[in-house]
Amino acid sequence: MIYLDSAATTMQKPAAVATATAWAINHLASPGRGGHWPAMAAAEKAFACREEAAQLFHVKDPERVVFTFNATHGLNIAIKTLARPGSRVVISGYEHNAVTRPLHALKADIRALVPVAGQEVQAWLPLPAACPQQSNIELLDCTPGGVAAPEYAPQRTMWWKTNGVGEFSVTYRYLFRAEYTAPMSLSLELAQPDFDLEEQPPHIVFTPYLRALAARLTEGCANPAEKAKAIYDYVTGQVDYRYQPAYLQLDCIADQCAKTLRGDCGVFALLFITLCRIAGIPARWQSGLAVRPGRVGPHDWAMFYLAPHGWLWADCSFGSSARRSGEDARRAHYFGSLDPWRMVANSAFQAPLTPPMPAWRQDPYDNQCGELMVGGRGLDAPERAWGHELLDFTLL
Repeated sequence: MIYLDSAATTMQKPAAVATATAWAINHLASPGRGGHWPAMAAAEKAFACREEAAQLFHVKDPERVVFTFNATHGLNIAIKTLARPGSRVVISGYEHNAVTRPLHALKADIRALVPVAGQEVQAWLPLPAACPQQSNIELLDCTPGGVAAPEYAPQRTMWWKTNGVGEFSVTYRYLFRAEYTAPMSLSLELAQPDFDLEEQPPHIVFTPYLRALAARLTEGCANPAEKAKAIYDYVTGQVDYRYQPAYLQLDCIADQCAKTLRGDCGVFALLFITLCRIAGIPARWQSGLAVRPGRVGPHDWAMFYLAPHGWLWADCSFGSSARRSGEDARRAHYFGSLDPWRMVANSAFQAPLTPPMPAWRQDPYDNQCGELMVGGRGLDAPERAWGHELLDFTLL
């Protein structure tokens, strides 16, 4: 017999397990919970274990050794205790899967800064959408009257239609799984599918400049993974992050990014998507929130498809940031994989809300902060306030 799960549970327990079990059966008491001799003996045994662990791990004070129920419980205690607002949590593909599979709970809100009394008000707030890396979505609370879009809506929202109400909120929970994949190690088919290869004016356009650039970058590449990597290396290696005005004010974003070598996270993603599509690699938009202890904010990235494996991810702005910091391993991670600190609300660029907003949207291309309409008119950024709050995260 060959036992294949020894990394999770040993088949034959060591003799020490039998010894400990027999001792526990014959010395039934809770350490530290009484003054009788069995409780004192149990406390002495527990402290002796602490002393041995402290000696093994070179801990000076045995009382600083903490016993937890399991690895997941211990990781939750460590990360929730040590992670501070603004801190960076670095993980690898070798971590316990609890680290890469957190359960997030967030609250989103939006409110009008203009009078709403006696007027019809409609509001849309982003919700986590079903997608390859996100599941177990639960709506915990919301302003009364909210209607949730289907989980697979391209830009998923909670929607309200009321009269005279100017503040809206929704609280939700979801499971995000970030598994590491190395695209260059995959066995691939040379022929790729024909979906997600089209132009989407005005920003995903195959201009002569971008066609020539894609041809130059992918010249000599033997398979789709090499082409995608050549494009990713170019975008993360040449383009630097710069804050951008509203996309409504920009000309063809992908073309302009390739020429100016400047952009924000969405501009990075659109350049990568456009170059991949020109090269025959299916690519699409994904966006939502970057969710970290003490900081939650909008973020955009890209997806690309390699047959027969399926969808992979490319976060070019995080990759460019890693390059500027001299962290090439982190830059390489974001070609094919993501970190687990995200919320995905949108799987398409320039997609309608549910139901479609009849007035002009403040952001007609993406939806990370929500939209408000008062008296039949969409509110601009200075006329509204929005926010996101991380209520809890638990490693599973």
